[in-house]
Amino acid sequence: MELSRLLRRFAPPSQADQLASVASPLKLWPKGDYLLREGAAVAALSILIDGVAQACRALPGGAQQTIALYVPGDILDAKGLVLDRSSVSIRAATPIRVAHIPRHRLDELIDAHPSYARWLLAVIASDTAVLEEWAIGMGRRTAYQQLAHLLCEISARMQGADLSNDEICAFPLSQVDLADALGLSVVHVNRTLQQLRGDHLIHLRQGRLKILDRSRLVEAANFDAGYLGARVGMGGR
Repeated sequence: MELSRLLRRFAPPSQADQLASVASPLKLWPKGDYLLREGAAVAALSILIDGVAQACRALPGGAQQTIALYVPGDILDAKGLVLDRSSVSIRAATPIRVAHIPRHRLDELIDAHPSYARWLLAVIASDTAVLEEWAIGMGRRTAYQQLAHLLCEISARMQGADLSNDEICAFPLSQVDLADALGLSVVHVNRTLQQLRGDHLIHLRQGRLKILDRSRLVEAANFDAGYLGARVGMGGR
C-alpha cells in the first residue's frame, strides 16, 4: 500500500506526502518477531504498511496482556516517540512491513511546521480512545459482548484500511491472541466463539472472519464505531 495514502487517515494530503517522502525504506518482519521491546529507546516513528501487529506488556510468570492491535496505516506506539522509551513490546502477529520516519526528520518537520505536532497529537488521542473503549469492555462487558465488540472493531478497522468488504476480512489472531487482548482464558474465548458461531453471527476459520449478521453482532456488542474516528475514515463504518 502507498504510505502517503495510509497516512491520510490522520494527516492532510500535503502533510501525508511530506511524511512519506522522509520515510526510510520498508522493512519486513516475520511473524512472531519483536520490532521493539518494552523499555527500549524509540528512535523513529513506525507506520504499519501490511499485516497485523500487537502491543503487549509482560506480566510475572510469563503471561502477557495485549494493549493494542494495529492494522495497516496505524502508527506503532506513537506515545513512545514522545516519551523517548516504549512502555510496551511491539510484536508481529503476522508477517508485516513497516516504514520508519527517523526521529530527527520528524523533529525537523515539527520545528518548521507546528501542524505536524498536532498530527502526532491526533494519532496519540486516537490510540487513547481505543484503549479507553477496551478498558470499558474489560470492566463492564460480558465475555460475549467483549468478543463481539472486538470482532466489530477489527472488521471496521480492516475495512477502513481497504482490507475487507462489508462481510469478510482477514483475521489472523489466534485464540491465545484473543485471550491476551480480552483478559480472558483461552478456554473462555473458545467457548464464547462457539456461542457466536451457534448464534449464526460469525464464521471464523483459517484466518478469515465472515460476519453473517452484522446488525445482530453490532447489537450484541453495543458497538458504535465513533471512537475509532480517522481509523475508519477510508471507508469503514
